[in-house]
Amino acid sequence: MVEAGEHIAVVGAFAGAEPVSRLALFKHFWAYDLKLVARDRFLVFVPSYLVVIVVAMRFGVPPLTGWLKRRFDFDLEPYWPLIGSYTTVLLSSMFLGLLIGFLMLDEKEQGTLRARLVTPVALSDYLMYRIGLPGLFAFVALPAIAVGHGLGAPSIGICGLLALANAPMASAAAIFFPLMTRDKVQAFAWGKLLSGLCFLPMVAALLDAPWKFVVGAWVPPFWTVEAYVRAANGQSWWAWALIGALTSWAFTAWTVHLYQRSVRKSV
Repeated sequence: MVEAGEHIAVVGAFAGAEPVSRLALFKHFWAYDLKLVARDRFLVFVPSYLVVIVVAMRFGVPPLTGWLKRRFDFDLEPYWPLIGSYTTVLLSSMFLGLLIGFLMLDEKEQGTLRARLVTPVALSDYLMYRIGLPGLFAFVALPAIAVGHGLGAPSIGICGLLALANAPMASAAAIFFPLMTRDKVQAFAWGKLLSGLCFLPMVAALLDAPWKFVVGAWVPPFWTVEAYVRAANGQSWWAWALIGALTSWAFTAWTVHLYQRSVRKSV
């Protein structure tokens, strides 16, 4: 709580200087976030865990494929794009959202947003930074993860377009925690539920219509996962990516609206 109070005081003094730009404010917020992450071992662990998964997939799935082929005459390679999509599309946005969401939950518990109203910094500027950050991270992470695991991923250009479609889901995941939970105990419980939901697009991808849509269509990343797998297999993917972008951006806009409304009510 003391650190939050010091942060508000610094922001107030910083923003009181003329002139001040959003970029300068965002740099200050970023430096403060790094301090928060560095002191929390769980938050440090989150991005490290994602890196471990990518490395394990790159060096573990090909030998596993060979062993399954020799032992059971089962070829796993046609499923590489689907396996890769789990980390590339789903885990990237969920884990990055989890990281920023826990920072937002800390702010909720400490009353940082309430205290911020006494500073010259517009609440909209801070929310722009806080909500936009996970989306920006996810946009960069998706192509990087696809290159990292190397499991039949689409081209880097296609991954960039899919990243643009899927990036808002990281912001929605981040907003979810302070919006729906009171503390980190609840957040961990809900995080497990979100992890389970990440499997629905994977299961749906293995099904035929209409069950494919019954199981997965109501989860926005389903469409992006389908686009990713289709692009990796050389099939038409544009329509799936477009629907994925529309549903992801619309869902995130709705969650942002709910979060902004809850913040205004709380302050």
